[in-house]
Formats: sequence, C-alpha cells, structure tokens
Amino acid sequence: MPRVKRFYAGILSSIGRAERDPLGSYEEDAWCFGFDEGCYLKLEPAGDHVEQIWFDLWRVPPEQKAALRRTIEAIDRLAPSMIVDYRLDMAVPVGDAGQLDRYFAEFEPGEKP
Repeated sequence: MPRVKRFYAGILSSIGRAERDPLGSYEEDAWCFGFDEGCYLKLEPAGDHVEQIWFDLWRVPPEQKAALRRTIEAIDRLAPSMIVDYRLDMAVPVGDAGQLDRYFAEFEPGEKP
C-alpha cells in the first residue's frame, strides 16, 4: 500500500471549517498507508514500537480490500496480532485464516457496518 504522509481525520461537520475538530487527528508526517479515506492503515508509534494500528475498510474495490488484508497479514508475521472491531463486535486473531475470511466478508463495497 502506498504511504500517505498527510493524515487528517475528524468528524464530518468539521470538514471545510477554519477550526479543527478538537478530537481529530492532524498529522503532516504520519505513518499511514492506503488508497483514500475508505481504505487505509495507520500506525501509532510509541518510541521505537508501534502502540496501535488503525484501519478502515469502507466502500473499497476488491483489490484494495485484498491489499489491506495482505498488509495486516504481513504485520501478523512480524508480531502476532488481533483485530478488535467494536462496530462489528468481533475479535479476530489475524493468524486464523477462517476467522479472518469471515471478518473481511463483512465488508462489501458500498456498505459501512
């Protein structure tokens, strides 16, 4: 996935306004990789380590969904990982291909859970 250095995230009502969302994230040199606001993976570093990984998978074509999955699986090979998705109420060990298949099947293009 291509690197995206400028990462801005806030509530929709703040878009285009002069003031920023106080709960938003505004980074000019982010560790983010992706295609657009619907398909990205963002690392939250803490010193020399990654503390959290955020991603979104909304309204994306199958090839982008597959790229994001390959990226998540590559991270799992470096450090066994788990996806915790509060919207879908799912906890998925990335190393369990069957559970990961079911998780990614929840995301059909044009739908947001």
